[in-house]
Amino acid sequence: MIRKIKELYRRRELIFSLAAKDLKARYKNAVIGFGWTLLNPLALMVTFYVIFGLIFPITRVENYPLFLLCGLLPWTFFTVSLSEATTSIVSNANLVRKTYFPREVIPISITLAKLINFLLSLVILFV
Repeated sequence: MIRKIKELYRRRELIFSLAAKDLKARYKNAVIGFGWTLLNPLALMVTFYVIFGLIFPITRVENYPLFLLCGLLPWTFFTVSLSEATTSIVSNANLVRKTYFPREVIPISITLAKLINFLLSLVILFV
């Protein structure tokens, strides 16, 4: 286990470059670019607030939009990271076949890219 962690540490530049590649590729042709990182949680929060706060009020929580955002941000990070990391090795099969590196690097880099998105979306929560 310690040997694996040391090998992953030696490949940290590869992890960071794969995470940066994922972030650049995701927002490359987007009109707003990284703004989607901020708009997506806001759109989810507004949708849930309108449905469950105004149309079907199921709860009497103070600051319900803030309450929603506190739950939506980590949940979105978890679900997106998990779903993309599980398919990441298959989707990068050409990279896996051509060179040797620890296969754990690919899911870790995907999760790191999603962590950066999560940290950027936390700006909305603190504002």
